[in-house]
Amino acid sequence: MTTTHFSAATRRVCGHTDNASFHYQSSKARQDEERYARYSLCSDCSKQLRSAWACAPAAQAVAESGLPDLWGGSAKQQAWADRIRRSRQLQIAGFRSHAAATQEPLLELARLTLDLMFRIQDPGFWITSEKAGFHVDALKVDMELLLKGRLSPLDRTMTGSVVGYWLQVDWSVISTLARDVTDRIKPRLAGEASEVAPALMQTALGGVPESAQAAPV
Repeated sequence: MTTTHFSAATRRVCGHTDNASFHYQSSKARQDEERYARYSLCSDCSKQLRSAWACAPAAQAVAESGLPDLWGGSAKQQAWADRIRRSRQLQIAGFRSHAAATQEPLLELARLTLDLMFRIQDPGFWITSEKAGFHVDALKVDMELLLKGRLSPLDRTMTGSVVGYWLQVDWSVISTLARDVTDRIKPRLAGEASEVAPALMQTALGGVPESAQAAPV
């Protein structure tokens, strides 16, 4: 089957526009790739998040921070889940401190997402998320979902997703936070987004722009 490759300026979920590459073999695959590009962070925001994560100082200890009691499961599962969340708390303590001290809207969103994670009281979530693995890209996906807004329990999410958990357990938690992100954080994050010539923009209804590079293989 022929694979088509092209690149085009695409407006991302953060409000910035950058170049995205697409590779597809069918119209549905193309729509999926365009949707993914629209609902992901731009390359600069992604680099900023990963850099802040990688450069955050390692914590030696974390003071008791009032984690909520765990509910449900067996005593053994609760003990296991508590070890996981306290280990994770230590893992990201430096990043959370940096995010709390900065005025950067992207890192404020990261902190809000992590705060939402530590509100979870279900041992099953912590055990499942540990098996799935926790890393900056998992955080990034949840941040992108909050920036997207208009979420519902029917939205598909990754295993161990914080947003996915709350969508299923208490949708109102995500609805409230998503509105706050839309009203307060997203405008600051977008800033003065550069204007891009209409011919370069990809839309859900338009075809491949003439200026885009497309080549069947």
